Amino acid sequence: MTLLTAVDLASDDPERFKLARDVDHLMCLFQYDDCHFQNLKKRAPGASDTDGVLLLCIRRANLDALWARKPGTVHSNRREGAVIELSKQLGLENPYPGRGPYPVKDSFGMGVAAMMLMRSLGTGKNAKTIQYETMRKLRGHYSNFVHTTPDGVGASTTSSEGASSFVSHSETNGYWFKRFMHGCHKRMGDVWIPDSTLTMEELLCVQSLLEEDWRLCGLNDNKRRLKIALTGVSLTSGFAAGLRGEEIPRIELGLIRKHWKEAQECATPHVPLAMAGRFKKHVGENQYFQPLANVTVSGVNI
Repeated sequence: MTLLTAVDLASDDPERFKLARDVDHLMCLFQYDDCHFQNLKKRAPGASDTDGVLLLCIRRANLDALWARKPGTVHSNRREGAVIELSKQLGLENPYPGRGPYPVKDSFGMGVAAMMLMRSLGTGKNAKTIQYETMRKLRGHYSNFVHTTPDGVGASTTSSEGASSFVSHSETNGYWFKRFMHGCHKRMGDVWIPDSTLTMEELLCVQSLLEEDWRLCGLNDNKRRLKIALTGVSLTSGFAAGLRGEEIPRIELGLIRKHWKEAQECATPHVPLAMAGRFKKHVGENQYFQPLANVTVSGVNI
């Protein structure tokens, strides 16, 4: 099954991602297309094809950054703009800081954004063009390279729990670029193709085939026996315990074997499914047990 999560532009708003709103500049950094071109090329746009393509990419990146916020959010932010009137009532000067000028250089990361937009036109596997998750890898590649240069990173901090962070000097980690990535993702959407569901009948059939392979396998063919056993463990435990893909490799067979006799001889015999390793939102190595019925009502022999 294929699910397309991109917004249906025709039914939602025909101007979505195509035109800017009057007050977008109050929520996002903004420079005109020609200004970005001057920052990148150090000259005015000409009549060449490459200049035309670059200007198109700049316009697309600018609109993506502005559309990172929905129209309702943008106009709600405008309605709160009573700062000047309130400052006059208090006899204060205009408290808004100056809006520029920006330096004559690519401080936004527009050059990388334009390259990412060109990269997004590549041929995809499950759709006409590549997906956002593929396109965004170019940002990581560029940021990683910048961080290897002498001025790529700044001061670092360390928390009491040992987690550390540092100041990145890569434009691709800046405020405008984050807005661009968010808006670009909203415009492109995602084509999601989940794995097919494993039914109860299919699992029972697989178990029968694995049992037959095990019976026919020679006692000395340890490599094949191991392959059969691991396949059975992965499919059966993942199905019965509802494990996600990254959780299955954390099944700890040693712990299962260690507590097997105790689990089988108790008042309610069960399979002591054990997992070990590092788990999300938990610190350090942990062990987790999930009791499973020896044989389910549907006949799955766990």
